[in-house]
Amino acid sequence: MKDLSLALKGAGISLFGFVASKFFAYFYSIITARTLGPENLGILVIAANILGFIMMFANLGLPSGVTRFIPFYREKGDEPRVKGVLIGSIAITLASATVFAVIMFLLSDFIGIGIYNEPKISLVIKYYAAAVPIGTLLSTIMLAILGFKQVKHFVFVRNILETASKLFFVLILFALGFRLFGVVFAFLLSYSLALLVAFYLLEKKVYPFVKTKIKPKFELEELFKFSIPLLAATFFSLLLTTLDSFMLGYFVNSAAVGIYSVAETLARLQLIAYNSISILFVPIVTGYFVANKMGEMSFFFKAITRWIFVVSLPMLLFLILFSQQMLSVLYGAEYVSGFMSLAILSIGFFLVVAVGPTQSMLRAVGKTKYDLINTVVAAIVNIGLNWFLIPLFESIGAGQGIVGAAIATAISLAVWNILTLVEVLVLVKIHPYNSSFFKPIIASFATAAVTVYLMGLVYFNSFLQLLVASGLFMAVYLTLLVLMKGVMEEDVEMMRLAESRFGLKKPVLSKMLQRFL
Repeated sequence: MKDLSLALKGAGISLFGFVASKFFAYFYSIITARTLGPENLGILVIAANILGFIMMFANLGLPSGVTRFIPFYREKGDEPRVKGVLIGSIAITLASATVFAVIMFLLSDFIGIGIYNEPKISLVIKYYAAAVPIGTLLSTIMLAILGFKQVKHFVFVRNILETASKLFFVLILFALGFRLFGVVFAFLLSYSLALLVAFYLLEKKVYPFVKTKIKPKFELEELFKFSIPLLAATFFSLLLTTLDSFMLGYFVNSAAVGIYSVAETLARLQLIAYNSISILFVPIVTGYFVANKMGEMSFFFKAITRWIFVVSLPMLLFLILFSQQMLSVLYGAEYVSGFMSLAILSIGFFLVVAVGPTQSMLRAVGKTKYDLINTVVAAIVNIGLNWFLIPLFESIGAGQGIVGAAIATAISLAVWNILTLVEVLVLVKIHPYNSSFFKPIIASFATAAVTVYLMGLVYFNSFLQLLVASGLFMAVYLTLLVLMKGVMEEDVEMMRLAESRFGLKKPVLSKMLQRFL
């Protein structure tokens, strides 16, 4: 129970960090998109995705191994091997990252000019090559800190410092007159700052591996055996989330990538509730599974899924109804052509949240091999559909290739999550649904009808009007949900559990919910 309490405390810190990072990230995306325009934004997206792949290969999967073997050897009291894992992984990833940085630099012209026929992509890739050793070393150190169970330091650097400093640096550089390369330099500066602070925290606050006199013992073969296979799962997962941008840049142009990336960013708003609430899921469900409390585990799974569903469904309908307005108000008129992609991607990401935290459930019960299988299947579906649909829709009308990419992504996400839902049903013998889902469905669609009637689908053109529209939408939805007695006893119990786990002395939220039963 001590480990469960520690995990839940960490979950609360992670929840705060996650929400903070999303706030900075969305503000950053709006500022950069409006300043750069679709073409330059697309150039950055393509170059950043290439950087992501290079860094994935450069770290050799070792950061994940570090997260496992540091607590493993510490539990045994084997400090020499703890130090050996830490020093060995840092040294190997630094050497590997240096080699891959050189490779990325040398391939920049081939990728930017040879494949995309865009010299700016080549130049940005050259600058981003400097980020490979910085980012790879940062990932290794951050996951080492996590391995030492110092969640607060991890959240501070990864979720707050890195995202906030990137926003700060880009605002300064934009004010100084930089544009495309202002974003590039801000990215490098934020990475460098995060690395310096991470190294300081590791050495001074977590584990003084530089000053300690312990002689390290290296178990690199075991570390590699565990880490290298994880590259496959990471590769296909990254491929699934970036392939559409690569292929849009190849078949259409970088401006299409920029418009599509903005639509995807807005569609991902639905994942905020999913990711925030799911932070609680793994530590609690793992505890239930170990204790063989399958009834409690099923109850928790259903309740968590319902909470995510209740929050996400009205958001989906709002994104679909006001897709043009949101793109115009937040990002500018240049991005409005992505409204169909936004609506389609919103449906795709809703399918992720609608099945609940099924991927986390598989991990909690030790069925991790299915993660790889599902990711590979979804990535293959995504490759085939993007290759077919992007040129098809582009041939129908210029700029429509982004609709083909959105359909490909939505279908691949559906395949991925339906597979996990079926596997949880077959392997764990539970599913997340019951009759309580009907009330939020009715309330959401009734809210959509009322909002459309009241606003007449007015094409509002200011941020204030957007806030009014979203506030009206949520007010009508919550009112209808309460009137329909959509709050369940299980919601109150879930809130009580969360309040007790986070050590809240007064159960204010659960008492408020109980009034609506």
